[in-house]
Amino acid sequence: MIILFEEVSLQKSLKGKTLSDYNLAIKEFCNDNKDLTVYLAGEISHPGISDLDFLVVNSKPKISQEVNLFLSGGNVIIMPDFFMSKARDFENLNLTLLQGKDHQVKKPSKYFKYVEIIEWLPERILKLKSMKQKYFSEQDLMLLHKSVNRSVKSVIQITGKEIDIIEEDSVRSDKAIDKQLILQKTIDYATLAWLNFEKYIIENKIIYGTCRGDVRISSYYKFCNKFNVLSLYFNRLTEIKDNELSKKLHSKTSLSGHYFLDPEFEKYVVSRWEDINTLYLWFKENNFKRGMIKYGWFL
Repeated sequence: MIILFEEVSLQKSLKGKTLSDYNLAIKEFCNDNKDLTVYLAGEISHPGISDLDFLVVNSKPKISQEVNLFLSGGNVIIMPDFFMSKARDFENLNLTLLQGKDHQVKKPSKYFKYVEIIEWLPERILKLKSMKQKYFSEQDLMLLHKSVNRSVKSVIQITGKEIDIIEEDSVRSDKAIDKQLILQKTIDYATLAWLNFEKYIIENKIIYGTCRGDVRISSYYKFCNKFNVLSLYFNRLTEIKDNELSKKLHSKTSLSGHYFLDPEFEKYVVSRWEDINTLYLWFKENNFKRGMIKYGWFL
């Protein structure tokens, strides 16, 4: 599932929706946007739970009320054609062309797997914790649980350390799901995964040092003196000169410390961030408030 960093409340449920229903929604979206290049991002692995994720090129799409149900509170990704080749370095999407021009999308850098965890896992943990303070539906939980598991499985692959997780299929098949129990267990093993990842990153000197201070990106994505590797990462990004996104990130953080990055990793991180800044400026120029694949909070 692709989350575009918007806080939403799911008004309707996909429960009971079949693969045929999903295919009809895909067809409707394509028909409503006949002049646009449209990709399906991801797969429909669990009909009735999975949301639909679309990527469209260059323009803001039309989204009907019926299609919006299948987005489950998410949003359609908008990508300018000049960045399509790098789309998987922003987010490692599994793209299937539905209509329009077939762009050549390169494989992500070998360093992307680290950036993906740094940018995703703490945000997911904080999102889970925020759910403890408010009402949430089974679908809210299952969608977030699925995205967390993706990150945790990546950490297991990177570090080689096994973690006992709750598989999506077991949650889906449980007719009497204990939402609070699943929520807490997911927080616990996601937190363990982050600690294992931080240890690996630091021991392999990919990014290390000590950073303190607070981050306040959204109402739930905020923390103080936690997630050291993420703080080091943000600290480095805020220091990039002549970069509007860095200035915006700096306004949302108060960090101090000393960071050290592997030179090749640092080169990749800075170059990628400069590309995201170009994307951010493109969204502002086109007055698009939603659909940015990364850091849409700042729009």
